[in-house]
Amino acid sequence: MFTCHARRSRFVMWHNRKYKKLILFWVVGLFSLQPYLYALPDVLLSLDLENQKLVESSCLEYWGENWENEFEVSALSGGLSGAGVFRFKGKEQDCVLRVSPDYLTEQECIDAAKAMEAVAKLNSAPNVCFLSPGARLMIMEFFKGSTLHPYDFKDETMLTRVARTMASVHSAKAEIGSSAFDMWLSGIDWFEKAKQENRLKIPAFIEAYDQWKEVTDLLNKFPLEKGVCHGDPNSLNILYTDLEMKLIDWDFAYSGILLKELAFVCNFYDFSPEQESMFLSVYLGREMNATERSLLYMCRVVGYLELAMHSLQWLDDTGSTNISFDLWNEYYDIIDSSFFYELVVAHAEKRLEINEEWSRNYSLTSFKKFMERINSDTFRSHWDYLNTHLPQ
Repeated sequence: MFTCHARRSRFVMWHNRKYKKLILFWVVGLFSLQPYLYALPDVLLSLDLENQKLVESSCLEYWGENWENEFEVSALSGGLSGAGVFRFKGKEQDCVLRVSPDYLTEQECIDAAKAMEAVAKLNSAPNVCFLSPGARLMIMEFFKGSTLHPYDFKDETMLTRVARTMASVHSAKAEIGSSAFDMWLSGIDWFEKAKQENRLKIPAFIEAYDQWKEVTDLLNKFPLEKGVCHGDPNSLNILYTDLEMKLIDWDFAYSGILLKELAFVCNFYDFSPEQESMFLSVYLGREMNATERSLLYMCRVVGYLELAMHSLQWLDDTGSTNISFDLWNEYYDIIDSSFFYELVVAHAEKRLEINEEWSRNYSLTSFKKFMERINSDTFRSHWDYLNTHLPQ
């Protein structure tokens, strides 16, 4: 009996030690997983698991434990960039948490954060409160403003405010390097590759590219000022109140030619000559001289083709390159920047489908505007002027 009892005691002791180890293992495991065991607000579950973990760890680091009980979390529109954007509204803080889209590299995220922080110091972007390692996630102040509408530019006051805001952006200082992503030239890179692969069957595209290269070569002969560029200052990325105006969504920020970004603004909002003149005189704080005016005209011309190629690149990536000359006249006088705004805002659930349709139409209109301008007497006049006023 004694022997049997001793054996049983040894078995019980071994058995208990085994379960103690198991219990200890699970306890340690639970504590190691603690940052990811909090119940995330349902709205954040739209993110993939990796980004959910990033949100959880960042919120714990910035706000501490029980943050999920201190905020009402709601989803905000991330535009067409694919970013995850959420509002965290609490009693003491009102913030926006933004997870950059996966297609951006770490360096592009860092550059975007640097640019935004520099512009925020000039009160032309929301203040940045927190950056995760690698800047993939950002927490910033919530700026309660209205979204700019293309029609707003009919108001001279609004035109003036946007010009001053762009001047503020372009005066910011940030070390982001010229190697950062240039959203529009990526379309030209795509075109050159497609041309080499003999995938472009429309001769006018090849002719347009050759003309674009000639104008670009001419522009490169002039010392065009470079600085911080937002990269995509369309109407959805400009918010305003009665007192302030700020640019949001800095994913495509880069160091580039400032005049080209101004040309994009003029093209996107389809400024008339009078609007362009007013916009630029406010931006510069003076009237443009003849050389600056010709350079801007050329930047607007090449900008149309860069927009067209960028849209074609997006369509090619999605397998939707059904572009034909027959569609040009059908869409040219119908589609404008307000089409983009109204459809995206009104039909958020169809954003990808709408972006595809808009990209197809916008590539057509931009391409036709490029062809019209480059074959005009006005183009020839500016071309001749610049060639006779080359820098020494």
